Amino acid sequence: MIAGDELNSIEKTLLFHYLQKEIPNLSFIEADEVLERYNDKLANPAQLDYLNSSNKALQKIEPDIELMGLGKSFSRFEELLDQKRGKYLYVDLWAAWCIPCIKAFPASLALNEAYKSKGVEVIFLSVDDNYKFWEEVAVKYDIAIPDQSFVAMNKEESEYLKALNVALIPRYLIFDPERKLIHPNAPRPDSEEIKMFLDNLFR
Repeated sequence: MIAGDELNSIEKTLLFHYLQKEIPNLSFIEADEVLERYNDKLANPAQLDYLNSSNKALQKIEPDIELMGLGKSFSRFEELLDQKRGKYLYVDLWAAWCIPCIKAFPASLALNEAYKSKGVEVIFLSVDDNYKFWEEVAVKYDIAIPDQSFVAMNKEESEYLKALNVALIPRYLIFDPERKLIHPNAPRPDSEEIKMFLDNLFR
């Protein structure tokens, strides 16, 4: 992207704005690699701190999400991560009022089937306020899968969901087999990028 070692002030400003746009779309490892590559080309260390801030903050927050599953079973997201330890989890954040979310369900279901044998599981996590509507929509669109379909019960109180800014959905997260979030804004399930990302995990 950048030829030569020295950038003028305009080029440094353009680089900062480019990274500001791109960093949220990268996995944590990819973001670290990009920032390491370009950190000495930014105008000042404060810009690097700013670019690092949202990812670093998210990595420090415990996923304090209270879940309700199908049949009114209750648990916490951390317990779900414990139960699924050893698998990669692709978390599909959605709501019943979000038409793009619903349109992406077939792709998420296809992704679940295609990568199930490799240890990848899709979790459908709704941020709906109307829990009855959530379950109706989950059943209607075939995502009412036991132990894979949940609604967040504490959307307003959860520091984790606030940090994620779940008003911007659909949103996809990836957790590794050790329960760690590795991608805070993963590619959509119908994209070639998500297949490339998942395939690279198993190389």
